[in-house]
Amino acid sequence: MLATERLMLIPLSSEEMALLLQGMEYLERALGLASSGFTPDTHTLDAMEALYQKALSQPEDLSFLTNWQIILQEHNMFIGSVCFMGPPNEQQEVEIGYVLAPAFHGMGYMAEAVCAITDWALGQEGVLSVLAKTDTENRASGNVLRRSGFIQFFETESYNFWKKRHSE
Repeated sequence: MLATERLMLIPLSSEEMALLLQGMEYLERALGLASSGFTPDTHTLDAMEALYQKALSQPEDLSFLTNWQIILQEHNMFIGSVCFMGPPNEQQEVEIGYVLAPAFHGMGYMAEAVCAITDWALGQEGVLSVLAKTDTENRASGNVLRRSGFIQFFETESYNFWKKRHSE
């Protein structure tokens, strides 16, 4: 678990990931959280399912394959999640993805969570850089990464690519 001033980031076990995929209310009940009423979109749930399947076959990499639930400490409530897209690659990079309940946008929570998970990742053996990809139209997500110390290093018509290195 990681803690910030306002948040807790809880890495889910394989069993907890299975509960999440059954429905957020099952996970909230198991973790003793207040109900948020938030359910990630289908795209995010599909990505979580793929990571869950990978985690079952690669339990040694669970920290890089699980969902890290973002809990607002003040209300003991799930407000979003952040995850890695897999363990470090040959270039010693990991990629992150994240989602935040719309009711909590614009309050700095995601930048706080991204800073915490990035600092954690860069402290792990075999990780020199953290990557992220945003839709070009999603300026808010780009701002989160910029505030978290990421630098945009490439762009296409559809995506912006970001990186934060160990020394930055």
